[in-house]
Amino acid sequence: MANLRSLHMSNNRLAGPIPKSLGSLSSLQVLDLSHNLLTGHIPTFIGKLTKLDLSYNPLNGSIPESFTRLEDLTQLVLNNNMLTGFIPSSIGRLVSLQEFSVSSNLLNGNIPISVGQLTKLQSLGLSENSLKGVVSKAHFVNLLMLKHMDLSSNNNLTFNVSRAWMPPFQLVTLDLSSSKIEDGFPQWLRMQRRLVRLSLSNASISGPLPEWFRKMPISPFLKLSHNKLSGPLTNLPDVETVTDVAYQFSRAFLLQNDLFNKSILQSFCKSKNIYAIQLSGNRLTGKIPNCLGDLQKLGVLILSKNALSGVIPISLRNCSSLKWLS
Repeated sequence: MANLRSLHMSNNRLAGPIPKSLGSLSSLQVLDLSHNLLTGHIPTFIGKLTKLDLSYNPLNGSIPESFTRLEDLTQLVLNNNMLTGFIPSSIGRLVSLQEFSVSSNLLNGNIPISVGQLTKLQSLGLSENSLKGVVSKAHFVNLLMLKHMDLSSNNNLTFNVSRAWMPPFQLVTLDLSSSKIEDGFPQWLRMQRRLVRLSLSNASISGPLPEWFRKMPISPFLKLSHNKLSGPLTNLPDVETVTDVAYQFSRAFLLQNDLFNKSILQSFCKSKNIYAIQLSGNRLTGKIPNCLGDLQKLGVLILSKNALSGVIPISLRNCSSLKWLS
């Protein structure tokens, strides 16, 4: 096995610690041990790895500092383990890194500013940890290639950039849910022209949606729930502006538990491929638009806890795709 370059053993029932002997495989470049039952600490082996996936194991301990010496590493995936401690401040040394995922662990401390030096990074997943502190524009200064960012479910994390900030990247997906967003609705989003999935729920955002939001070519999946967003729904973007088939399954407006008022817009009926509309727990008034029943892919419609009046439209009673009506 001296010349072994790639080892894939995911989705088995491998148990026990990761053998330290793997570090002696000097030619090994790709190691995938994900979705197993591996325990213990991650060995500090180095080798010449370019891709490492240890996700979905009950591994514990910290992220080895030695990993940051792997200058050819393009993929470091450690999500869904029980890792503790900090993200190494030397993470910026991984000049080739394209994907960095440590979501669903027990990590704490601040996000190192050195993350902003990962010029080839395309995907950043830090969600569902106990990270804290302030995220500023310094964390993104050189992330020209970033497409996917998930910092959600870090309750002590604050996202604070100036209203005039112009990010260097164009995101496809963004999730900042359950972190704190300061200074109102993020103005920098108006620069993002490729978003297909946007989640900003439970992020301490208040006030009306900005007018420019209506014109954005954005998000078949839009989640703004559990904030204090107010005013009418008129500035919602057009969900039909994105046609990427990879996101067809997740077309949804999730706007529950805000402070939106006035009527449900007839424009919702233009969203021919929408699957879920969740508007409960707002202050909406008026009638339920009859045209909602004409949405052939609508499976979930939740309008409870508002001040709606009138009758349930006949079209909804005849909507064969509808699975959940509240």
